[in-house]
Amino acid sequence: MSKLILTFALLFSSFTAHAYTLVWTTPGFKGWQTNEIKLTFNPANCPNGVNVRGLIEDSIALWNSISNSGLKLVLDEDTSATTRGYPIPIICDTNYASGGPAQDSSPGVASTAPGSGEYITSALISLNASAGNANIARLSLDKVKVVLAHEMGHAIGLGHSQDMDALMYYNVAYKTNFTLGQDDIDGIAYLYPRNELGKDPMLGGCGTVHSMTLPKPPSAGQMIALLFLMLLPLAVAQRLKTAKR
Repeated sequence: MSKLILTFALLFSSFTAHAYTLVWTTPGFKGWQTNEIKLTFNPANCPNGVNVRGLIEDSIALWNSISNSGLKLVLDEDTSATTRGYPIPIICDTNYASGGPAQDSSPGVASTAPGSGEYITSALISLNASAGNANIARLSLDKVKVVLAHEMGHAIGLGHSQDMDALMYYNVAYKTNFTLGQDDIDGIAYLYPRNELGKDPMLGGCGTVHSMTLPKPPSAGQMIALLFLMLLPLAVAQRLKTAKR
């Protein structure tokens, strides 16, 4: 019996419950309508000595490295925009303190706006260039890259994750490694799946899965409940067998 339980435990351990969330809980939310998403940089007000453009390019390369996703981030020409839009502006904000002490303690923030349907239509990434302690000039370049890539994740549709290994972990101050976790990868693959079959008209439009609502993996609680229901009859049978001896 114990060997059987161990077998089932090993089997169900292969099902990993995701921890990622999405920025909007709208039913059918899918991020942006296209896999190729453009960003643009407003260099005004950015601190001297911080190569923000280079950090943006590094962050874009990190998200574009997900091989099982069709996501492609592109840095467009510079802009003077300071509000949400598309291409997504990335700005250095000198007025963070206007949002209160909590806002001024954050080195970066992203905001998105959905359209009337299930897609994001505009977004903005703001880096802290105010006089407070969270000014990006006071942080290491690696830390600024983590912050920028984290906010970029929000701008393309990911919410916070409970997975401490994820770049989208809810406490960005905890993150020190400029890397993606499996949960980040799973979230982007869900929002921006690869088009493996292309758009061959002979397939009758079935070549793309981007417009489909993809099922999410079962939660850990659901897997435990299912495992219990499967093992219960075996446990009862074993008990009856023992009682007859």
